[in-house]
Amino acid sequence: MTTNPLVHEIIAFLEQDQLLRPHPLSTFHGAIVERDVHKAFLYLREGVEKALELASDPEEERFEELLATENYPLWWILDTEKSNIYKLINNDQLLSANYKDKNRQAEYSALQKQISELLQRSISSLGLSFPNDSSVLLEAVPYLEASLLACAFSRLFVGTQHPFFEKMLQVFFQGGWPYGWRGHYPEGDLFVFVPAKDYRASGVI
Repeated sequence: MTTNPLVHEIIAFLEQDQLLRPHPLSTFHGAIVERDVHKAFLYLREGVEKALELASDPEEERFEELLATENYPLWWILDTEKSNIYKLINNDQLLSANYKDKNRQAEYSALQKQISELLQRSISSLGLSFPNDSSVLLEAVPYLEASLLACAFSRLFVGTQHPFFEKMLQVFFQGGWPYGWRGHYPEGDLFVFVPAKDYRASGVI
């Protein structure tokens, strides 16, 4: 169990089975909301295919083509922003010491396992609420896990100082799933999947 209260907030969110449980007061300012999980996942699949296409062609400069793209899956940004955190850690003696601390490393390893287990439980629960979408939700697990782990990593080492990961977390906490980006990052808006129905309010779950 993590002793970091900022990271514990993420764990508590999953333990309380709040993933993709929007409520009437949820707001998604600065986001493009998608209600169809199949469309959201199609967007992710197309992003994966594009990345594989770029990686397989040695004549292509993946990063340059990415910059020329206006819409792309969020995990492309996750990689860039996590790299920026690593750079920040390496350039800050205190952060570097915390990162290299064996207890802190062990805490992050435990977090990875805990988030993975809680996420699997949440997806199983969601499968009961979204029976027609359960297979798509299962395919989405690696993307959800990568996003939540990146947010936990950010909070563990730089607190709430990273605007991109904090924006993602607020979307998760309100019951949405940030899965893409429209615009030339860092300008632009999140694509967010939000279930079309509040299942808690309806008594379905």
